[in-house]
Amino acid sequence: MPYLRYNDLDTKPEINSLCTLLYYSGYLTMVPGSLVGHTVKNVKLVIPNREVACQWILWIFEVIGMEYAKTNEIYESLFKKDIATFCNKFPSLYMEVVSCFDIADLKRGKLYETWYHIFVLGALAMYHGVEYRVESNREAGVGRPDVRIIPIIQNKTVSITYEFKRSDDVDFRIMKQDTTDALDQIFDKGYRMSLPDHVKEIVEVGIAFCDKVAFVSARCLKRNKEGITTNEDWTVVSEWETGKVK
Repeated sequence: MPYLRYNDLDTKPEINSLCTLLYYSGYLTMVPGSLVGHTVKNVKLVIPNREVACQWILWIFEVIGMEYAKTNEIYESLFKKDIATFCNKFPSLYMEVVSCFDIADLKRGKLYETWYHIFVLGALAMYHGVEYRVESNREAGVGRPDVRIIPIIQNKTVSITYEFKRSDDVDFRIMKQDTTDALDQIFDKGYRMSLPDHVKEIVEVGIAFCDKVAFVSARCLKRNKEGITTNEDWTVVSEWETGKVK
């Protein structure tokens, strides 16, 4: 295989070739104990150390066309429970990123799918590691939230849940309703359950996309009961949406 292209990476042989290249270049290493015998075809690969992880982060943001400092500031606002900043600034970030895609050449579903993977990559690059675990489409409650960022150390107490919706129209009312539906889904599916005991606050975010337009609704919740919780054991302390004025 003379070269690899991003568009080719939807096939397993191409992905395997890329992983092999990264492994022998030192950008990935094998998890100890994942190789059994000499004929096994699948092993677990991880980033070997913090220095290489920093390089991965720079690469990811270069590939997905997002400026790290600006993106980090917007995402970090949620951990500070500043949902107003996220709701008001995220749509501009989204438009900036997807502007590099030719919507005329992409079906709406394909654009949405492309952005979804960009969002997950960005979240993984910024947060997955020692302090947080980033989950995408993993079981929680009675459903599969699109993305959850869960703190895994005791002094980090804020968890974030994202639910995405694809809107049929850029009409403000339609997109707002879709984000309301996203937040309702977080509640109805019990995504607040199964969080570690040290999580004291949750930020729930519903994002609706249509072409190059995004609309966000978000709320902050505070735990009012120790131990195993249900949906009712969390109290909403603030809410915000795109376009709302402080």
